[in-house]
Amino acid sequence: MSQLERVKVFFSYSREDEALRDRLSLHLQPLVQQGIITEWRNRSFQAVSEWDSAIDQHISNVDIILLLISPDYLASDYVFDIEMQGALKRHETGEAVVIPIILRPVAWTAGDPFAKLQALPKNAKPITTWSDVDAAFVSVVQEIRQVVQQLLEVRKSRQNVIEAETKYLHDNSKTEVSFQRTIRTYENASLTAESVVSGLIESLSTENAQVRAEAALVLGKIGDENAVPALCHVLATDEDPEVRRSAAEALGMIGGAEAES
Repeated sequence: MSQLERVKVFFSYSREDEALRDRLSLHLQPLVQQGIITEWRNRSFQAVSEWDSAIDQHISNVDIILLLISPDYLASDYVFDIEMQGALKRHETGEAVVIPIILRPVAWTAGDPFAKLQALPKNAKPITTWSDVDAAFVSVVQEIRQVVQQLLEVRKSRQNVIEAETKYLHDNSKTEVSFQRTIRTYENASLTAESVVSGLIESLSTENAQVRAEAALVLGKIGDENAVPALCHVLATDEDPEVRRSAAEALGMIGGAEAES
């Protein structure tokens, strides 16, 4: 499997909180060094037009957006009206994950746009009120790490599906294909039959329902009977009706392939 792309992290913050932002970035460095995430600092542009354009572009392409909440942050019309609103819009459409981080005490209420999201640190205790600020940042980074791992899991599952489809399925209209025949067709492929089926079965347990449904259908198209127990389990236990329908369809495909063989 090819290397997964790094998770892109964007900081939305006020200039007055740059020192705290840098401290958070320091605690995130292990994830950067491990090649898991990449950061973007939104204060590296001098011209206002260049700055605005770059921020808009990065907000539109990142995976995680950290809102660094403080009195100065909420008092900034630009940050509040442009950066935060753009971030929340992407969160609502599922294109990015927005995480509010309470840096300093501030009188925010349930009516603020970010209030419906889970703020960090836990219990939304402002970082500067902790007796050990580094401990506060460690708590925040642990939560961010979990979100990053979830995003990488979804990417891995989608990659399993894509690689299996492109390397092992005929690009014609047939849906019931012989797994071993397909393997021979792609005998020079880098993946093995066992690894493809194993990866797709693993994808059946991911948190993303769409990925589970896609993985089930591809297993059905491949037609390997080794996938039957996992598909039966999904059919009996998965809470998503679309995933169950896909599992049932996949089992029907495998049954048809067995009948023809």
